[in-house]
Amino acid sequence: MKKQITLLFALILATLLTANNINVTNVKVTGQNTTAGVNHTSNYSLVQFDLTWENSWRTSSAPNNWDAAWVFVKYRVGSGD
Repeated sequence: MKKQITLLFALILATLLTANNINVTNVKVTGQNTTAGVNHTSNYSLVQFDLTWENSWRTSSAPNNWDAAWVFVKYRVGSGD
């Protein structure tokens, strides 16, 4: 019973403290290397952007924890610029 109450409290706390409203702005390609040919793994593109979200956190004292977000970038090569 004690484990169930602790788990329930942890779930409620996690729900209240979650980050939300993740925004990605100012997206731009800052560099590319496509000299290795079509569909080669040595090719790369550098992407720069600003990432913000509400309720994020960071502690500056031990154990120095912080909030984080996974960011995945997908793109498709078009027929023009």
